[in-house]
Amino acid sequence: MGKKRKYGGLDWFRIVSAVLVITIHTSPLLSFGEFPDFLLTRIIARVAVPFFLMVSGFFLLPEIQGENGDSKRLYRQIGHLAKLYLISIVLYLPIMIYSGYFQDDFSIGNLIKDILINGTFYHLWYLPAAITGLFIVGLLLQYCRDWTVFIISFVLYLFGLLGDSYYGVVAMIPWLQKLYDGIFSISEYTRNGLFFVPLFLMLGYYLGKQEGRRSRLKKEQAIMGLVISGVLLFEEGIGLHFLKWQRHDSMYILLPVVMVFLFSLMLHWEIQGGKRLNRIALIVYIIHPAMIVAIRLVGKITKMTRLLVDQSLVHFILVTICSFAAAYLLTMIPFQKLKKETSDT
Repeated sequence: MGKKRKYGGLDWFRIVSAVLVITIHTSPLLSFGEFPDFLLTRIIARVAVPFFLMVSGFFLLPEIQGENGDSKRLYRQIGHLAKLYLISIVLYLPIMIYSGYFQDDFSIGNLIKDILINGTFYHLWYLPAAITGLFIVGLLLQYCRDWTVFIISFVLYLFGLLGDSYYGVVAMIPWLQKLYDGIFSISEYTRNGLFFVPLFLMLGYYLGKQEGRRSRLKKEQAIMGLVISGVLLFEEGIGLHFLKWQRHDSMYILLPVVMVFLFSLMLHWEIQGGKRLNRIALIVYIIHPAMIVAIRLVGKITKMTRLLVDQSLVHFILVTICSFAAAYLLTMIPFQKLKKETSDT
C-alpha cells in the first residue's frame, strides 16, 4: 500500500480542518443562537489548528533525533513557511491599508511584534507560531531526550493555558496577573509558537515514532477514547464559558487528549490522499479571510448584506465554496505541470 493511501486520512482531515477554521471566522450558527455557535466554533473547531501541527510533528520530527538524525528537511520546511508568510503578508497588505492598520495606534514596534508573533492579519498568527514552534522543538530534540522535550512542551502548554481558557484563575492572583499582563504586552495571546505549538508538535512526533514501530491504538480504542475525551472537552468548555474565565478559547486541558485519539483514528482511515489535498487545505487557510472581505463587498454593492453576510450560515457556505474553488484553481497549473513532468520521466 502506497504512502498516499496509507495516510490519506490525514490528508482528508486537513481539508476538514480547513473548513473548521472557516467556521471559526464566520460563526455559521450565530443566526440561530450564540450557544450553539459557541459549541461549534469555540470547542469543536478548536481541533483544526492542533491537527495541522500534529501532522507536521508526525512527518518531520521523527527524522531529526539521534546520531544519524537529519534536520535538513525540518529547516527546509521552516524556510518554506517563512516564504509563505512573506507572500501572505504582501497578499493582505491592501486589506490592512483599507482597514486602517497603518493609522490610529500604528508604530514600528507593533508592526515588528505582529510580524514575529501575532501575525499581520488575524489568521496569519499560525505561520510565525509554526515557525517558532518547529524551531524550538527541533532544536530541543537534537540535544535532549524525548521525555525531556515532552515535559518542557507540557509545562509551556500549562503556562499558556492560564493565559487562555483559564485566565480567570490568573485574575484572582494579582502578582500572577501582572506577569501575564507583561506577556500580553508582547504577544496578544498565549496561543503562540512558545506556549501552544510545541505540545502538539510533540504529540505528532510521538505518534510518528509509534507508527515507525508499527505500534498504534486500535481503531476501537481510538473511537472510544475520542468519544469519552470529546464529551469531557465539551463539559470543560461549557463550564469555563459559564464561569467566564476565558480570555480566549484556543487551549483546553482536554484538547491534547482529544487530539491524540482523533489523530490515531485518522491513521486508520485508509483512503487515497496526496499532496494536492494538502496544498488546497493550506491555500484555503491563507485565502479565506480575503473571501470574507470579498463577499462582504459584494453584499454591500448589491445591497444584499442581510442575506450574504448577516445570515451566518449562508455567509459560511459562500465563503467555503469560494475559498475551495479558488484554491482548486490555484493548484490546477502547478499540478498539471508536475503531472506532465512526472509522466515524461
